[in-house]
Amino acid sequence: MRVRKKLFSQERKETLSGIGIVGLVYGLGGRWKEADKLQLQEMKTSQKVLGEEHPDALTSMANLASTYSNQGRWKEAEELDMQVMEIRQKVLGKEHPDTLTSMNNSCFHLERLRPIYRGHLINGEMLSAAEQVLDPEHLYM
Repeated sequence: MRVRKKLFSQERKETLSGIGIVGLVYGLGGRWKEADKLQLQEMKTSQKVLGEEHPDALTSMANLASTYSNQGRWKEAEELDMQVMEIRQKVLGKEHPDTLTSMNNSCFHLERLRPIYRGHLINGEMLSAAEQVLDPEHLYM
């Protein structure tokens, strides 16, 4: 990450992916403050440079949501995951595997924050869409 920052612009895709990887590693090691800082930086820069609907920007947002979730920061995780899900539904459609993953992630957080039926509603939509497009042997099933 440091080498990429020196060689490339802070806004280059190579630099952003390096920042994101180091952020994920910090999270895996329980270094939440450092993980939050890097993943938030990656997300904001990706949104600015690539656009809010770009797949890499959405992935960085989903990764930050996962880091929040791992810390028990359910509300923050839910807000990010809901944004990712809504954008992916709009851009990719409800049946796309990335959208289905986002729906699953949103369901996970909704079940912790809201009445359980909201999570089941989204989960039901996800399962219905998954059954239409995925092989029954697929991971989602």
